[in-house]
Amino acid sequence: MSHQELENKFRQLTLGAGLDTFSSSGGDVDDKKGNNIGSRSKGISVPFEGKLKSMLKELSNVKWETEPLTADKFKALVRDMLKSYGQDIASQLLETSNIQDKITNALIVLKVLAETPHPKAELELEVDDSNDKQQLINTMKPRDLFWDMIITPNLHDTYHYLAQVIQYCYKNLQKFSCTLLIENRDHYQSTSSTGFARHQLLGLLQKAVKTLLVFMKRDLINVSSSDGAFEREDSVNYLGESLCEFVNSDADMGIDIRCSIGLAITGLVLYRFKGWNQNVVTYFEKLFDGSDYLPSLEKEEKKDVVDLLENVRRITSKDVNKISVATGILCYVEVEDVSINVAELIYLIAKHIMDLDHGTKEALNLGTARVIEMLTDKLADPNASEKILEKVSTLFGTIEFFIFSYIPGHIDAVKTCCRNILGSLTKIYVRIEEQGMNFCTSPEMIENLLKKILSKDDHVRWIALSCVTRNSSASVKVLKLEEHLPVSLLCSKRSSKNSAIESYISLMSYDFPLSDRQTWEQRWILPLFEVQPNQNHESWAQKKIIIKSILKPRDRFAQNLKIILNPLLNFVIERMNSAQNGRKDIAESTLLAAETIKMASEFGLQIDEFEKNNASDNKNTENNNKDSFKGLIPRKMLNSWLWHSNPQVRLAGASLLIETKKTSEVILADDFESLRILFKYNLMSQNPSFRQEFMSYFKKLILRLRDSQALLRRSNEENATALKQYEEFFIWIWNFFTEDEGIFTGANFGRRCLSLECLTELVGTFGDLSIFRVKSDNLKYLSWLSDTYENNKIHASEILLKLPIPAFKEETMCEKLFNESVTLCQSVKPPDSATGRYLMALLMRKTEIPKYSPENILTALYQKLEETYASICSTSLLEVACARPMYGLIRGIRMIVWATAENCQRNTEFYRSYFEKLIPLLLKYDEILFPLLGNVAPEGYLPGLPDSADDNSQVVRSITAQMLLVCSWRSMRDICLLFAEICGLLPLEGEKSTGNNQFILSFDQVSSIGYHMLYLMKNLVHRGVFEQVFVGFKTLASRLWASSNPNLCALPSKWLNEAMDEEHMSSKCITRRSAGLPFIFQALLSAECDNSTFLGDWVTRLFVRDESPINSVVRIHSMNVLRALFRDTIFSCAMMPFVPQGLRIAFRGLKSNDWTERNAGLMLYGALIRRTFGPKLNLMSAPTFFRRFPEMYDFLLGELDVCLKVLNISSTSCSAGTGDGSHSEVISINGSDFTFHLLLLLSSFSPAGRVEDEHFKLSEFIFKLRQCAACSDVEVRKLAAKAIIPFLNGPNDYSVALNIISELKRTANVDKLSLNHVHGNLIQMATIVKYITKENKCIEIMSKALSELLTMEYFSSINCPTIFEGIADVILAFENFEHQMLQFLYNMLTSVYYKRYDNSKIPSRNIVPGLLKADATISKGVILFTMSSFVADMDLSSRLCATLYHWLTSCMSVTFLEQLMEVLCNTEKSKCILDVTFNGLEPTSAVLLEALISCYVKIDIMYVGQSVVELKFLKLLSKISDGAFENCLKSRQEEIQDLTDQFLKRLISICCTELSAATTEHKRLALIMLCKLTFGTEIEIKQEYQELLCLKLLEWTDSSMDDDLRLGAALGIPSVPLSGPLLRLSVINQSRIWLTVLNLAQDDDLEFRSIVNAKVTSTSSVAACDRKSLENLVQCFLESFVKVHPLEGLTLLVGLLLKDDFEITTEDAHDDDEGRLFDKSEMNMFKEPIILAKVIKEYLVTHKLENSFQTYFEQNLTPQLSEMYELASNTKLYICSPTLSTIVNVSRMRLNSDQIDEDDMLNSSHDIFCTTNISIGSAIQSIVLNILTESLL
Repeated sequence: MSHQELENKFRQLTLGAGLDTFSSSGGDVDDKKGNNIGSRSKGISVPFEGKLKSMLKELSNVKWETEPLTADKFKALVRDMLKSYGQDIASQLLETSNIQDKITNALIVLKVLAETPHPKAELELEVDDSNDKQQLINTMKPRDLFWDMIITPNLHDTYHYLAQVIQYCYKNLQKFSCTLLIENRDHYQSTSSTGFARHQLLGLLQKAVKTLLVFMKRDLINVSSSDGAFEREDSVNYLGESLCEFVNSDADMGIDIRCSIGLAITGLVLYRFKGWNQNVVTYFEKLFDGSDYLPSLEKEEKKDVVDLLENVRRITSKDVNKISVATGILCYVEVEDVSINVAELIYLIAKHIMDLDHGTKEALNLGTARVIEMLTDKLADPNASEKILEKVSTLFGTIEFFIFSYIPGHIDAVKTCCRNILGSLTKIYVRIEEQGMNFCTSPEMIENLLKKILSKDDHVRWIALSCVTRNSSASVKVLKLEEHLPVSLLCSKRSSKNSAIESYISLMSYDFPLSDRQTWEQRWILPLFEVQPNQNHESWAQKKIIIKSILKPRDRFAQNLKIILNPLLNFVIERMNSAQNGRKDIAESTLLAAETIKMASEFGLQIDEFEKNNASDNKNTENNNKDSFKGLIPRKMLNSWLWHSNPQVRLAGASLLIETKKTSEVILADDFESLRILFKYNLMSQNPSFRQEFMSYFKKLILRLRDSQALLRRSNEENATALKQYEEFFIWIWNFFTEDEGIFTGANFGRRCLSLECLTELVGTFGDLSIFRVKSDNLKYLSWLSDTYENNKIHASEILLKLPIPAFKEETMCEKLFNESVTLCQSVKPPDSATGRYLMALLMRKTEIPKYSPENILTALYQKLEETYASICSTSLLEVACARPMYGLIRGIRMIVWATAENCQRNTEFYRSYFEKLIPLLLKYDEILFPLLGNVAPEGYLPGLPDSADDNSQVVRSITAQMLLVCSWRSMRDICLLFAEICGLLPLEGEKSTGNNQFILSFDQVSSIGYHMLYLMKNLVHRGVFEQVFVGFKTLASRLWASSNPNLCALPSKWLNEAMDEEHMSSKCITRRSAGLPFIFQALLSAECDNSTFLGDWVTRLFVRDESPINSVVRIHSMNVLRALFRDTIFSCAMMPFVPQGLRIAFRGLKSNDWTERNAGLMLYGALIRRTFGPKLNLMSAPTFFRRFPEMYDFLLGELDVCLKVLNISSTSCSAGTGDGSHSEVISINGSDFTFHLLLLLSSFSPAGRVEDEHFKLSEFIFKLRQCAACSDVEVRKLAAKAIIPFLNGPNDYSVALNIISELKRTANVDKLSLNHVHGNLIQMATIVKYITKENKCIEIMSKALSELLTMEYFSSINCPTIFEGIADVILAFENFEHQMLQFLYNMLTSVYYKRYDNSKIPSRNIVPGLLKADATISKGVILFTMSSFVADMDLSSRLCATLYHWLTSCMSVTFLEQLMEVLCNTEKSKCILDVTFNGLEPTSAVLLEALISCYVKIDIMYVGQSVVELKFLKLLSKISDGAFENCLKSRQEEIQDLTDQFLKRLISICCTELSAATTEHKRLALIMLCKLTFGTEIEIKQEYQELLCLKLLEWTDSSMDDDLRLGAALGIPSVPLSGPLLRLSVINQSRIWLTVLNLAQDDDLEFRSIVNAKVTSTSSVAACDRKSLENLVQCFLESFVKVHPLEGLTLLVGLLLKDDFEITTEDAHDDDEGRLFDKSEMNMFKEPIILAKVIKEYLVTHKLENSFQTYFEQNLTPQLSEMYELASNTKLYICSPTLSTIVNVSRMRLNSDQIDEDDMLNSSHDIFCTTNISIGSAIQSIVLNILTESLL
């Protein structure tokens, strides 16, 4: 490119069309109120900047020294450009937005010019000696010709232009400051245009200052060689003056801009002095020293320089400006330069910055943190001067204090700076220690720093420790200071989890070369595989991340971590081998080991490398590849993972088995066996997340099977054996899912769901189903469509569509199926109607018969709808709804239309005519349905049916009303959804995408549909209906908003106007939260929720409606609509700016006299609170809230004043101005009610921490909240105390509590405070004490002040128990860290309270208000004091036992005993206390436990099984070990026999009490205690007690019982021995116990099954899943009971297998069981009788019982055994002299009579889908009888 072309291109980019052509301005933007806020341009676009840089790169190749003319041209060109830019700023003709765009573009051009590097010209030196020349070249800088020849001549104009930009920004920001003074504060802060323009100016200023810094940096390099430096002195002075004037003003700018300006000002000073020299250093020293000093200057320079230096001195009078100048100095100074002495300067800067009053000011804190960060970063440089380090070392302690004060703060930037400072300090300390510098007073600086870190709270400790460990290996010294540090790191909380992990990995790496392997493993690896005592739920994730970091090391620790890798994997392998050899291991340890091996495999680690390092004792298992998986883990171990109790362990095993790098990796024979185990034990899961993860592995397995089989087929014939294994597995897996273990009759939901999903993947991946050997006749699989869950129906449809079913080619069979589908669509049971439509859709997609095309099916459904409508007209809606409802037909049309929507345009004529008939018909249906659904009470509406007093008639009415309502609302729902779907799917008239006459729906049809749905939304009151209509209406509105037809697009706006009409609102009923009215707005506005202007206009109109002074109904509707919009997550961002207005309206509603309006205001208030603060009401601090909504500050203060006035509390601030004039309203309702909600808002703020804002003084709220302490409502007093916490200055702020104490001391002397006020102050003090930091200094100050207060005579003379309760609450707040305060409470209350309120003086304590509650709190304080005395030194256990014995044997009050039980059960050290008291085996413990039981038996309880004190006694007794009971009750059995009988009798009475007379928790705990005493000890229990216990255990395991009772039965099982001691019971009781255990092992609740599984696992080595545990349990049952008691065991076994507890169908339901009519027939979510039968069969096949067992089948059953059979089988025996053989034969006969011939079933489509009780029972009993015949008989 020629020079002329370059010149033209540059001119075009900078002066010509470039600024306009390449600008990314998107035009002017309006704010939400319509005000123009200028262009939101981001300046020059990236393509333009790239072109500019590439062009300047070409310029760099120009030889400027040889082409002076070219240089002159470009020099002039740059000068013209700067002149043009300056004229733009001076011009008054351009708009503000255009000026700012041009300034932005110009700054980018200048910045690119200054930053573009250019090659240096060679130096031409006239030196003869080549050595001297080379030395001179090395010491001199080469000349930058481009800068000297092009940029330097224009620097004057450049600096002048930048000064103009800065002045422009300054003046405009001053205008905004004036606006702030003139206009209302709320209006200014809330106007988006003003705020946006201000931020634009600040951004422009930042760009200008950064551009200036780029020029100054390069100019400083060349200033000494520049000849024209003096020519730009005027512009430099102008720049300095502008910057100083700006930074010294009151303009509100951020610390970032101030620091940038400080950097520029410092650069200007250095520029005037041509770099660093001693004069400049001295000037800066005096500047921070506070002395007036001017350096010596030349005469001609003095005036201009003096002005600049004076301006700099003047601006540093402000702390924040001094920080900015310090930033500039530290940025330019070089600490390694010894030519000038800067040590004193750096010291003065650091000292002055650290001496500033930081407090809680954000700007100062952030500025200080950045200055110290820069300082320490420079000092951490290895080349930093030792002299500077020595000087600054005196400030290291102050810097550490700053770090630990602000590193836990809430400002992320400050926290990041503190971390970097600490890291730099670590490097400095290490250097000082290593080099042994003379000034080092302590040789262990790192160790001292680590001690300070360990003394901090956890959230500070781990963050600080990570900073040290990241920067130095010397941090390993911390292990000497805290021995159990690795464990503590693993137990860190979520807030410091990442820091703890980093510290753990670093320290582990540092410690590896310093320790022997065994010590290192014990210290670092073992804690990963152990559950720590204080481990939290975060620990597992931490451990996994640590191991992942080791296996995939980072670069920084790569060398050490690779060395660590081998020991880690060896440890894991050894640990797994030990578990394989019988070692019982925890699930988490096994899971972590599995995850470790899994991650090692994922990261591609070679297993063979680790085998070489294995221990010698592992050779037998590791080197035997035949019995191991990939030579790493034993095959038996891998298989045990696949049936482990922990689902994550099973998934880890599946991952290891299935996942490989290549999907074509061949699966071995042993792997196929492991896969069979995987599917067998993991197919059934109630956990959706597990099923989802399992499916992800199954998909990977299917892909691997497909690819690896294809690879084998392409290989040689040697793979025939492997291919045969594949074929066998394919056949097995298909039969497994379809027949054996997958989808069978009675399978639960989890099994069916996972089986159908797996089959869907199989048929989808393998197009050829012949590999599965699928049979040709698969009609029986149509029963899968009868699944009660729709998702399963979808999967079944996809599978059946690809299965070969010849019956679908037969017209006769297809006709039967179609008729059956239509019949099912009109079934009264919704699941059956769903089956019908899926069968219809399958028939349409699968058959090729034209009769069943989509058009013909739609026509048939329309005809059915016409017939049904005619039936309704001729009879009644009630009759049709009870016989053949129509919603299934409508839903069928929906499904067909949705499936064939793409083909509609091919036959537009048919579909246009079809919908011309269908839409009017459906509208007629809605006219019939509307009277019912629009009724005020549609749930019981029965038109034309007379009332009757007969009970049976009432039941019939109830069932009929349900059927009518279900039919009506489902029909209307499907009609509206069908309308919405056809409008969304089909082409509409007048749209651009539809050609001439290619539309299907006309404008009139769409309009009538929309107005019809709008009418329904306005008038329906049934929530289930209008919520579903809302879904359709929302879909329709979204379609119309996006329509290209303007008439269609205008419809939603018309509907909004109609809904907003005040007359319509006033006529609408307000019940049910305005019913469908809020949904109208949600539906119509949701599609435009991103359009803030549009949405804001409509929301503003709602606010105007709410301000209607006359019509309260309109206001209520407006609040209900606003509530819906605030609750909807779609509008979460769009509605956030309207929170202030919403709160005003909500508060106005809360102050209304009308209850309905108050209720609407309360609902709106609740929605606003949750939208603003999140569901847990703690997501925003007060400063953040007020910055986001500034107008709320004055408003909430004003509302608080109103509350204080209403509560008649004197306040000097009550006369202060209010926020919007509304605070002068008089609240005529109960003031405490409104105050409560206001305080709830204030208490919802999260704690602010160390923060202060000059605009929002949080202390103002504290002053007013303090006055709420005098409110007469105790709940208001409590909430006011809670509301104070968010306004404190962090956990260290105890000044408010001291002020409360001072006020109480001052006013108590003159007795001015009411008791309410005293109590309120005590509550506030207790709340604050619980919040503040538990530091020694704080404890000492608070304890001293509180002690002085409570010793005053005023408190000892108060005659109010509530005050004593408040005192106790305050002192109990110290319970965790101040024993002396508890002692003070004990002394004070025992000397005052108990004397005044003695039981003898007040026999009935209920008559004194607050006395019982005070008794509880004070009793707790006394107990805690006593306990804390002994917990500190457990050697005093004898004294503790004596004290407890005294309390239990004395006549203590019930309240005292209740609190005693509470403390013993729930305190942190309760286990420790129980171990040294009741759970001991010494005689003292036995006596103490006897006293406890005696106290429980003798306590006066009016209602057994209901009192709280009895419940707490039972909780404590349940925590005592079995051995302690046996030690007490058996060793002294003769002496306390009566006590034991009374105790057992009390427990039995609780268990046998009716549920209405005893709580389930009482009964549960009593049953657990009975199981402990009966089975866990050798105490002799009466036979009648054993009988009652076993009966209750069996009774409570029934699925109809309360969950709490079933839990009690499950928790009692761990005490029951399944062998040995169980034989002490009678055979019948043993049978009941076994039946109980078997029932619980199949319970629907996972918790109950887990308890039984843990009991079964106690005899095995590995915890097992449900199926494996059931197998183990069955084995134990057969071996331990059936073999020992053959007749009883076989009777129980036969009864259990023939149990008749299947689903009850509608036909079998009794009339009074109305709730069963519409259920989904899923009565069991887990239990599967067939699985139990198969498990028994599997065991009997492999373990044949003795032949002699057959004789027991012919023995007559005793009445007791007959009763046991009936109990086990849930079936009544009607057989004389029954034997097991006759029972089986009768069952076989009944089964044969109920069975249906297979040919008949294939010819009858009805029997395929109707799974009645008989068919289910027949299927299960056929398997059971087969088992009995083959295995037992």
